[in-house]
Amino acid sequence: MRILVMSLMLVVPATAVAGPTQLSLLRTIQTGTVQQLRVAEIIQYAKGDEASYLDHVLARSALLVLDKDEGFPDWPVARLLDRTLNQLQRRSHAYHLPPEMPAGFGGEDVVFTVVYALVVTGKTEEAIDVLGRHLDSGSRYKRGVVLQALRNIGNQRANSLIQQVANSRDDRNLAENLLADHHYPFLEELHRYLHLIPSHRRGREELFAIAGERCSRRATLAVYFMGFLAPSVDWRQNEAELDLLRDLIRAPCFYTRYFAIRALALRSAESIDFWTELFNGEEDAWQRAQIARIGFARFGKTFATPALALLRGEPVQYVQWELMHGNIEVREGAQFRDYWDIWQPPTLQFRLNFSEGGGRMDEQDLEELLFWLEIGARPRNPWVRNHMLYGLARHISGKQTRRYLRIFDSLPDKTSHWWVLQNLSDARALPLLRYWHTLESEEQQRDILLKLIVRLENRRPESRRAARGTCCQPTRECLISWITTLPVNGQDMEITTEEQAKAWLAGAEGTSLEPEILFTDALGRVALVTRHGGESPERWEHLYGCWRRVQTIN
Repeated sequence: MRILVMSLMLVVPATAVAGPTQLSLLRTIQTGTVQQLRVAEIIQYAKGDEASYLDHVLARSALLVLDKDEGFPDWPVARLLDRTLNQLQRRSHAYHLPPEMPAGFGGEDVVFTVVYALVVTGKTEEAIDVLGRHLDSGSRYKRGVVLQALRNIGNQRANSLIQQVANSRDDRNLAENLLADHHYPFLEELHRYLHLIPSHRRGREELFAIAGERCSRRATLAVYFMGFLAPSVDWRQNEAELDLLRDLIRAPCFYTRYFAIRALALRSAESIDFWTELFNGEEDAWQRAQIARIGFARFGKTFATPALALLRGEPVQYVQWELMHGNIEVREGAQFRDYWDIWQPPTLQFRLNFSEGGGRMDEQDLEELLFWLEIGARPRNPWVRNHMLYGLARHISGKQTRRYLRIFDSLPDKTSHWWVLQNLSDARALPLLRYWHTLESEEQQRDILLKLIVRLENRRPESRRAARGTCCQPTRECLISWITTLPVNGQDMEITTEEQAKAWLAGAEGTSLEPEILFTDALGRVALVTRHGGESPERWEHLYGCWRRVQTIN
C-alpha cells in the first residue's frame, strides 16, 4: 500500500522515522519493552509533524504497550485501526520501507500489529468492535484480513463472528479454514500469561535464563520474546541465544518447540537442508506446517523443489495445502510467504486465498511439476491433488496438453471432478472433452465441462495472444502456430469409444500433417488454409498485428 495520507487531525514528527527505527518500534510492540530507543524518542515520533501514517501508527502502538499513550484524546489507537482498515487495499499495500527492513511489510501487517497492541493491553473488545464493523466490506481482501485478525485474537466473541461468516456467506471457505486452526497460540491466550514475565524482567539476559527452563509456561513466553530481539552487539551472546533456540526446537513440549522454531527463523535463516531435516524428523503436523511456511518465507522459489519432495510423503492434509499452494504460487512468481508471515504469532491462513503477484509459469517449472505427477507422485489427499491439477490447468498448452490430460485421466474418480479442468485454454483438447461429456457424471459437473467445451469452441485467436507456441509476425511459421492452436470449425476428429480416447491420449503432439497454405496477396497477409481432415478451406488474415481466422469458405 502506498504510504497512507494521514488525516489533518493527526500530527507527525519533525523528521520521518528511519527504517531501523520502524523495526525497533515493531520489536517494542511485540516485547512490551523499549527496544533500541528511548520513550522520549517514541513520543517525538508520535507527536512530530513530518512522519508518515505508518510511523505514527507504529509509534502510537508502541506507546500503548508501554502504557505511555497520552495526549491523543481524539485519536485513540482503536480509531487508528479503523482508519487503517478503511484505506486497506490489495496489491498496492507494500509500504516503502528502506532496505534495512525485510521486504513485504504491508497494510495487513499494520492491521495485525495494531490488533496485537490492543489485545495485549487489555483492549480486546475495542479491537473486535472495529473489526466487526468491517466484516461487511465489499472488498473480499479486506474481509479476509479482518477474518484473520479476528482469528489471531482467538477468544469466543471473535470466533463467533468468524462462525457467522462461515454459516451465512458464499465465500465461507476462509472462515471455515480459520476455525480449523486449533493448535496455534492466539493473542488472547498470550495476554493471559504475560504477567509471568513482567516487562521489567524482559531483558535479554533474563529471557535467556528463563528460556533455559525449557518446558515451563515462563520458558515458553521467554522463547517467544527472544524471537523479536535484535542481534546482540556481543557475538558470543548472540550465538549462545541461537544455540539455545536450536536446542529448544526439539523440546518435548509443543509450545516451547513451536516458538523456538519460529524465534530461530526470525533470528537466523539457517539453510534449506536444516529446515527439511527438521521437517522430516518432526512428528507433529502443526509444527511441520510452520516449518513449510518458514521455508517459503526464507527461501522463496528456491524452496519449491525441496517442498515438492516433502509433499510426496506428507500424510496430513493441513500440511499438504501449504506445500502444494507454495509450489504452484512461487513458480508463478507470486509472493507466497515472507518474513512478516513468521512474525505473526498464529498462522496466516488467509495467504492461501490471497497471494501477492504471480503470472505465467515458465516451461522448466511446468515440466518439473508434470514429470513429478507422471511418475506417480501425488498429494495423498484427493482434494489437495485436485486443487494442484486445477492450479496447473491454466498453464497448459501445446505439447503439454495431452500429458496433463493423461494425468487427469488416471484419476479413479475423474467424472466427479470436471471442475478441475475448467481453466484449460488449449482447444486441441476438444475431441477428448466432447467424449468425456458423454460419460455418466453429476449434472453440475457435466454443466461445468460443457461450458468449457463451448468456451474452447468459440475461442478466437485474439484471445490467445499470450498462448505458448504462438507468434504474431506475418510469416508462414506464425500462421501455422495459430492454425494448430485452433481446431477445424466443427470438423476435428470425433472420439466415441474409450479405446479411441486412450489412443488419442497416447498420441504425441506435432504428428499431424502440415496444412496446405495458399497466400492470395503479394504481401503474404491473406491466406487460404486447407487442413487434412477438413472439407472446407479457411480464410486467415494478418489483422491488427496478428493472425486471425476470418471465415470458413463453403
